[in-house]
Amino acid sequence: MAPGANEEDDARVSAIEAHEGERTPLPQVAPAAAWDATFKPSAFVLEGTAAAALQTYVPRTGEMTFMADALPRVPRVGQTMLVAGKALVRVKSVARQGRSLLVQTEPGNLAEVIQDGRFSFQTPVDLDAARITLDLPDEGRSFLAQTTVEKIDKTTLGSKDGIKKWSISRGDLTYEIVATPKKGTLEVEAKVIKKKGAKATLAYVAKATVNNLVVKGGGAYQGGKLSELKFKQEDLDVDVELSLQAAGSGLGKVDLTLPEPAITLPITVGPLVFTAKVGLKLIGAITIPGTASAQAYVKFKYRGDTELDYDDVEMGVKVEGKTAAGKVTAKANTKVIDIDTKPFDSAAMIGLPVDAQFGIAVPRLSIGLFGTGIVPYMHVGFVAGSRLKWGPLCKSGYIKMVKSAGYDFSVLGVKLRSDKLFVEEKGWRSPKGGCPKK
Repeated sequence: MAPGANEEDDARVSAIEAHEGERTPLPQVAPAAAWDATFKPSAFVLEGTAAAALQTYVPRTGEMTFMADALPRVPRVGQTMLVAGKALVRVKSVARQGRSLLVQTEPGNLAEVIQDGRFSFQTPVDLDAARITLDLPDEGRSFLAQTTVEKIDKTTLGSKDGIKKWSISRGDLTYEIVATPKKGTLEVEAKVIKKKGAKATLAYVAKATVNNLVVKGGGAYQGGKLSELKFKQEDLDVDVELSLQAAGSGLGKVDLTLPEPAITLPITVGPLVFTAKVGLKLIGAITIPGTASAQAYVKFKYRGDTELDYDDVEMGVKVEGKTAAGKVTAKANTKVIDIDTKPFDSAAMIGLPVDAQFGIAVPRLSIGLFGTGIVPYMHVGFVAGSRLKWGPLCKSGYIKMVKSAGYDFSVLGVKLRSDKLFVEEKGWRSPKGGCPKK
């Protein structure tokens, strides 16, 4: 019991239970893709053997090298070029160099290439393919610049990728993450630890088992414009366990997104290559001043869908003096949510607030086209916390389930983007003392 805490402070907050829906066997989903489209006369499209004329391509700089004699014709400056299975770019310059053609490019968009048509795909994610490493691409360097890598422990357990574990330090927090593919599921354990000397003052632990994930997408073009679009995280089935123990941990926050995905899944749709990536994100708050303490424990079982839809029904409509580019709709379908907790607890000197919060979003799905993001993230986040407020005294345990996503449809030819779109949020609270009713 913290000094100055009264008898009511020390009483634990009741556990929380919530049960909706029932887990039933999931249908088997086979990978499928469909493509039926016509190209614009102005587009430069290389398919089949012609696409093999591309010798080198550096996406970061946009530099392309072609075998000049293998091209059906020379691309023009300003022309959008689709190299089947490899790239979608706009030509900036063209130069002959011996038998090679050097083409400098910038990112193009699909509306510059497709006149009319449709595409779609569905694919179950192979969770056995998961791995976590710190073999980062260029974009990961900024992550490493603010991180001290303490250890990377790679142990083979007989599977192709085995178990991957790494531990890093950011400020006074240490993050440890282990990902273990196991017979069609992915088990993840993530720890956030803070120490004072040899003693741990904070231990946040998340354990998750991803049992199923299906990715679906599709769209249509009419008259050279995107008319509809859908991306869906379907039948996500996951178990999550969160444990929080903190005492005299001070102030801080938890914020870590894996810089490299645990799973990268290329999806070929006609001449296009979409990429689905699966990672995770950790979030949390630390307000445990002085000798304050807090604890919480919760188990989630979840199954459901998250979806982003676009249609052009509002194209041409004036909105605040500007022409609307279309409408984005977010949809959520929670089929199963099962929550069990232990009693929550927090204690502090009179007047000192307490808030221990920790959450994980796994799997954190992203979808792109030829390396350019369309849906930077789509996830379901699970959060648990234990809080103490004064004036009047209020102790509470709380739980949140938050579905959110971001989108950027530029590569599809529509200038619509959002860094964060809340799809659905549900919360549960167990108050004690003089807490407000809501």
